[in-house]
Amino acid sequence: MKPLFTQEEFDKAKSIDKLYCECYFCDQPYLVEKKHITIIYKYGSDSKKAKNKCKFCSKKCSNAALVKKITKITNCINCGCETHNAKFCSKSCSNSYHNKTSPKRRPEGNCKNCNKNISTKFKFCSQECREEHMNQFEKQNKTYEDIRKTNNKSVASYRRNMKTKAIEYKGGRCMVCGYNKCEGVLSFHHLNPKEKDFKISSGNTVSWERLKPELDKCVMLCMNCHTEVHAGMIELFH
Repeated sequence: MKPLFTQEEFDKAKSIDKLYCECYFCDQPYLVEKKHITIIYKYGSDSKKAKNKCKFCSKKCSNAALVKKITKITNCINCGCETHNAKFCSKSCSNSYHNKTSPKRRPEGNCKNCNKNISTKFKFCSQECREEHMNQFEKQNKTYEDIRKTNNKSVASYRRNMKTKAIEYKGGRCMVCGYNKCEGVLSFHHLNPKEKDFKISSGNTVSWERLKPELDKCVMLCMNCHTEVHAGMIELFH
């Protein structure tokens, strides 16, 4: 706000209850509203509150100044073209610029046909590699459905063998009641939940070297005893 009064005139204006200020946009003097004069008297002509209340002579000048501020032309940081935005002309330029300055780490995999390094979210590097790979299975009279079923059977067999080995390692029976008839009923309970790294019975296909240290933190229970332990009916001691 640019007052048209000196300090002496400003003091006189208190008794007159009239104050003229200069508009920030059109530079024309205008009469300040009576309710705003008290704010200028209280906080001073250069205060933030006074400037916010007495900055423009009308709503038209206020809107025009806002449009002028918004439509300010700058150069895009990435491509250099003119834009009305603050830094970038488009979202594409923003992503391109930030990927150069701080590139994201993308895990690398291999193409199933030619072993070329590609992103892990793809199986083949091109459509040609995909077709060639599928043609090889067609010559062997195999489909992807057959391969999927074979893989599922192999994983299920591995999990059963690992559970059998784990049950034998922990004594082959429930520690509380001695149940040992069905392997599917037996489960593993962590004595200290804070030391738990992973859930053993969640279908993990981890190696025996990794599974054995986790089994050392557990005791083997049947389903009934396991449920009663969590319900607080049975208390286990370390």
